[in-house]
Amino acid sequence: MRVPLSDADPALWKIGDLTGGVEKSSGAIWRRCQILPEVAKRDRGPALKQLELFLEDHPKGGFARYWVATRGQRIGWFDSSGRDQVKAFHRRLSRLASMLWRDFSIEVVCRSTEMPADVVGLHVHANLVLIPYRFLGEDAWDKVLASARSVLGGAWLKDAGRIDDIREVLKYVTKPSVGPEAKRDGEMGLCDLTPEQLGWMFETVHGLKLFQPFQRFRQWRSDLQESGEKVHRLRGRQLVRVTKPRRLHKQQKASQKGGQAENIILARTMPHPAFGPVFEPCTIVMNYTPTPKTGVGRIGLAILRERQAEAAAWQAARARASYIVHTCASTVQAHGGQSGPPVGAAGPPVAVSAVPAGP
Repeated sequence: MRVPLSDADPALWKIGDLTGGVEKSSGAIWRRCQILPEVAKRDRGPALKQLELFLEDHPKGGFARYWVATRGQRIGWFDSSGRDQVKAFHRRLSRLASMLWRDFSIEVVCRSTEMPADVVGLHVHANLVLIPYRFLGEDAWDKVLASARSVLGGAWLKDAGRIDDIREVLKYVTKPSVGPEAKRDGEMGLCDLTPEQLGWMFETVHGLKLFQPFQRFRQWRSDLQESGEKVHRLRGRQLVRVTKPRRLHKQQKASQKGGQAENIILARTMPHPAFGPVFEPCTIVMNYTPTPKTGVGRIGLAILRERQAEAAAWQAARARASYIVHTCASTVQAHGGQSGPPVGAAGPPVAVSAVPAGP
């Protein structure tokens, strides 16, 4: 995910959340890619709200359901044909969408591809949101699924039923991390991958459309962008279309072009000793400046300062808890429930122990 840096490219900086250390990138930049959690999170939020509002406004959106299509075998690590295999899987899903609309009046709204990793390679599968335009009984659904499986070839297909939580449909491309039990089963998170595995994964997926809208939803999103609008959630959880402020719209364009954009937050690293022996997370920032002149720059700087304040508060709390000191003399229970005189009452209170609580 790192490419040579030219004079025309925006500058990248690494900033320590705890120490406040600042380091400018030397010779390479981070490229925008959905496998980076910070990038995926920023794109996932608007896409989720758009999909939810589209289904709310769709005359048959209440009947929306989703399928899970899994590409047969896993793509092994460092397989040179991995990218071609993912593209072929996407083409089969596009043919499936055309067939469902033509033969069964079922609209495929969108496709979201996921690639969880394990010790073997990438387990590529996709979530499909679809809307049937007419009632289909059990026998008809069996026919639909049989036809769909024939189009997909060796792929495994599951009807997951009605959509209860829209967030289940659109997830991260791969998990940032996995728990101990999952690791024992061979699963791997993004933080478990070697630099070589991460680089190969980037080359496999970079430039591919991992979230693909179809038909009416694609046109709906295009109209939203053309009108300069976005989907906003009100305090009552209602979703509405609102016009983007003109100034913010221009700043977003500038940030995409890497022009005058300032303090663009790209990612946050795992804790590591970047600026000395202290382990700390670092924030990756494009065009960092401590004196921003744009609204986007001031917002980015505020995020940095907030993260550094949180890290400082965490460090202070750990420092206070690092020693447990008893300054009160012990007492003994006297007969009848009364407290007896304190042990060592003849002198001032004595520190009984000072035990380190941990690092």
